[in-house]
Amino acid sequence: MRSLQIARGELEETRCLMLLSKELGRISEKDFLNVNSICDSLGQLINALGRSLRSKLDDRGLSRVTSHKSRITDQVTKENLHV
Repeated sequence: MRSLQIARGELEETRCLMLLSKELGRISEKDFLNVNSICDSLGQLINALGRSLRSKLDDRGLSRVTSHKSRITDQVTKENLHV
């Protein structure tokens, strides 16, 4: 889920940079509107993917947060601690 939040942030950063580029005269209004439209579509796709993943995780009773634990790391730790 965090990856989707990052993707959404990167998308909005792109949108802001395109707006700045338009205001500085680096791209045309037409190009900006085209990029902005693409950003809108991508934002909707990212949101839809997030909703779908949240629904699947909730249906399975799984956490939305990754623990970042490794089975290998857990095993080595257990062996070292003789658990």
